[in-house]
Amino acid sequence: MENVKDDDFYKTFFNEVEPKILESKKPVFLYDYPISQASLARPKKDNPRYAERFEVFIAGVELGNCFSELTDAKLQHERFVNDKRFGRPREKLIFRLMRIL
Repeated sequence: MENVKDDDFYKTFFNEVEPKILESKKPVFLYDYPISQASLARPKKDNPRYAERFEVFIAGVELGNCFSELTDAKLQHERFVNDKRFGRPREKLIFRLMRIL
Protein backbone atom coordinates (compact mmCIF):
# COMPACT_ATOMS: atom_id res chain seq x y z
CA MET A 1 0.00 0.00 0.00
CA GLU A 2 2.61 2.49 -1.07
CA ASN A 3 1.75 6.17 -0.90
CA VAL A 4 -1.78 5.46 0.28
CA LYS A 5 -3.68 8.45 1.58
CA ASP A 6 -5.24 8.14 5.02
CA ASP A 7 -8.80 8.16 3.63
CA ASP A 8 -7.93 5.38 1.19
CA PHE A 9 -6.24 3.40 3.96
CA TYR A 10 -9.36 3.57 6.12
CA LYS A 11 -11.69 2.69 3.24
CA THR A 12 -9.58 -0.33 2.33
CA PHE A 13 -9.13 -1.41 5.94
CA PHE A 14 -12.78 -1.12 6.99
CA ASN A 15 -14.30 -2.45 3.75
CA GLU A 16 -11.86 -5.20 2.79
CA VAL A 17 -9.49 -6.13 5.60
CA GLU A 18 -11.60 -5.86 8.75
CA PRO A 19 -14.46 -8.10 7.50
CA LYS A 20 -11.94 -10.88 6.78
CA ILE A 21 -10.42 -10.50 10.24
CA LEU A 22 -13.86 -10.72 11.87
CA GLU A 23 -14.71 -13.98 10.09
CA SER A 24 -11.29 -15.57 10.60
CA LYS A 25 -10.97 -18.38 13.13
CA LYS A 26 -7.17 -18.16 13.04
CA PRO A 27 -4.91 -15.58 14.69
CA VAL A 28 -4.28 -12.59 12.44
CA PHE A 29 -1.30 -10.24 12.69
CA LEU A 30 -1.38 -6.90 10.88
CA TYR A 31 1.92 -5.09 10.49
CA ASP A 32 3.76 -2.55 8.32
CA TYR A 33 1.28 0.21 9.04
CA PRO A 34 1.88 3.46 7.15
CA ILE A 35 3.76 5.86 9.42
CA SER A 36 0.77 8.23 9.33
CA GLN A 37 -1.26 5.54 11.15
CA ALA A 38 1.14 5.29 14.08
CA SER A 39 2.03 8.71 15.41
CA LEU A 40 3.62 7.37 18.60
CA ALA A 41 5.55 4.53 16.92
CA ARG A 42 9.13 4.43 15.76
CA PRO A 43 9.68 4.28 11.99
CA LYS A 44 11.02 0.99 10.64
CA LYS A 45 14.79 1.14 10.11
CA ASP A 46 14.66 -0.58 6.72
CA ASN A 47 11.73 1.51 5.42
CA PRO A 48 10.76 4.67 7.36
CA ARG A 49 7.47 5.01 5.46
CA TYR A 50 6.20 2.24 7.74
CA ALA A 51 5.95 2.07 11.52
CA GLU A 52 7.16 -0.55 13.97
CA ARG A 53 3.55 -1.35 14.82
CA PHE A 54 1.38 -4.44 14.74
CA GLU A 55 -2.04 -5.57 15.87
CA VAL A 56 -3.08 -9.10 16.77
CA PHE A 57 -6.60 -10.53 16.47
CA ILE A 58 -7.95 -13.92 17.52
CA ALA A 59 -11.42 -15.01 16.43
CA GLY A 60 -12.08 -11.48 15.22
CA VAL A 61 -11.20 -9.85 18.56
CA GLU A 62 -8.34 -7.38 18.77
CA LEU A 63 -6.08 -8.51 21.59
CA GLY A 64 -3.20 -6.15 21.11
CA ASN A 65 -2.23 -2.90 19.48
CA CYS A 66 1.54 -2.91 19.82
CA PHE A 67 4.36 -0.64 18.73
CA SER A 68 7.94 0.35 19.43
CA GLU A 69 7.74 3.68 21.19
CA LEU A 70 9.13 6.69 19.40
CA THR A 71 11.63 8.34 21.76
CA ASP A 72 13.02 10.98 19.37
CA ALA A 73 11.47 14.18 20.70
CA LYS A 74 12.27 16.20 17.57
CA LEU A 75 10.63 13.66 15.25
CA GLN A 76 7.66 13.30 17.61
CA HIS A 77 7.18 17.06 17.61
CA GLU A 78 7.26 17.15 13.80
CA ARG A 79 4.63 14.42 13.63
CA PHE A 80 2.30 16.16 16.06
CA VAL A 81 2.64 19.48 14.25
CA ASN A 82 1.97 17.86 10.87
CA ASP A 83 -0.80 15.55 12.05
CA LYS A 84 -4.06 17.19 10.97
CA ARG A 85 -6.06 15.00 13.36
CA PHE A 86 -4.74 17.05 16.29
CA GLY A 87 -6.53 20.37 16.60
CA ARG A 88 -6.01 23.47 18.71
CA PRO A 89 -7.57 22.07 21.93
CA ARG A 90 -4.83 19.43 22.15
CA GLU A 91 -1.98 21.80 21.38
CA LYS A 92 -1.12 22.48 25.06
CA LEU A 93 -1.16 18.77 25.85
CA ILE A 94 1.07 17.99 22.87
CA PHE A 95 3.68 20.58 23.76
CA ARG A 96 3.61 19.49 27.40
CA LEU A 97 4.28 15.93 26.24
CA MET A 98 7.13 17.19 24.06
CA ARG A 99 8.80 18.84 27.06
CA ILE A 100 8.52 15.58 29.02
CA LEU A 101 10.07 13.58 26.15
